[in-house]
Amino acid sequence: MIKNYHTFQLKYVTLFLVISFALNISACTVRPPLQNEEWVQLSQEEKRLLFESILQEPERPTEHLKYLYIFVGGLVAFVGLGAAFEEKKGSGIYPWLAFVSSFGVLWTGMGALIQKNYTQQRKRIALRELKIINHPEWRKDKIRAIRDGRIDIGYEDEMVTASWGIPQLKVQNVSYNGLLYEEWTYIIKNNTKIFIDSDRKVAIIQTSEMTYFRKASQRSEGIR
Repeated sequence: MIKNYHTFQLKYVTLFLVISFALNISACTVRPPLQNEEWVQLSQEEKRLLFESILQEPERPTEHLKYLYIFVGGLVAFVGLGAAFEEKKGSGIYPWLAFVSSFGVLWTGMGALIQKNYTQQRKRIALRELKIINHPEWRKDKIRAIRDGRIDIGYEDEMVTASWGIPQLKVQNVSYNGLLYEEWTYIIKNNTKIFIDSDRKVAIIQTSEMTYFRKASQRSEGIR
């Protein structure tokens, strides 16, 4: 009896995780991040219109996914909690089903968050490309670096936001070696700190391993 019970548990958990995984994968594929082939052949004005429309997209799951999450999560909760309330003496399967029902609701929320994350990624790409369109003076090597998610000393503040997005923390008038900077912290980039000088350019990049400075010769040259 106990052996059959544990076999049933294992099969149920496996089936449930497979279904949950499939649901979350569907959230990733319904609206994937913006692909280059979707816009590289467009004219500048067509690109601008496309990227501006993407920035207006709502940050929520698409309608069919939203109702799918509600249906599956509600169904699992109904079955599990219903069984728990009608627990029979000597069997531990019903409380276990109640636990699984709460797990199903958790997966519902996770799927919605994955969908929202992909929508946000599309917006980050659209914002990056809009900045590139609005700054034709940016050198090609720097544009390539921005698209690869790289920044360096001397980059303009808009290049940083185009490459890495908006910083998670921003503090003005931070003193460093006797000078005042605007300090940007990117927690998602291993807590990297970017110090922006009065020229609105990257003067210092501080990582957990190293600190990189903008040299005085570079400041006097006013590198772009």
